[in-house]
Amino acid sequence: KKGQRQSSGFAPTRDPESAKKIQTRRDLLEDRVLTLLPMIPEAVREQELSGHHLVFTAGLNQDLFHALRGKDIVGVLRDDLQKQLDIIRFKSEVMAQLVANPMEEFLVSKRELERESLREQLVALSEEIRKAERTIGSPETQPLLESFRTLSEDLKKLSSF
Repeated sequence: KKGQRQSSGFAPTRDPESAKKIQTRRDLLEDRVLTLLPMIPEAVREQELSGHHLVFTAGLNQDLFHALRGKDIVGVLRDDLQKQLDIIRFKSEVMAQLVANPMEEFLVSKRELERESLREQLVALSEEIRKAERTIGSPETQPLLESFRTLSEDLKKLSSF
């Protein structure tokens, strides 16, 4: 009929398993930062990561971040953590051949991940502020507002680069 769209008979199928594998921008940034980290000289890495605002969403990624920085992780490295570290080191070797300037890539990826982390922290903090404001005379409101202001200023600094 005129004006109606004809069905091509092709309907994309999405199984639940493939939907789970889709990575978010944040997941990709976390992976990129972890992959670039071994390429950065230790002195520069520690300077760039002092006072950072990086928050990794997965506990494993947080553990990998600490392990790659040489920070103490309680006990011996778990098998799953060691396996992931080996994968990251391999990916890092491959990326070193593909990326012209690993330091620049690391700084850009780190800054973007920090911005994502700060935005998420601000959203969570705004919820806490709303809850505190509902409670009349809550002593929590002022410190929460100060934290929100500080994080907002940090995000503004990161966004000005």
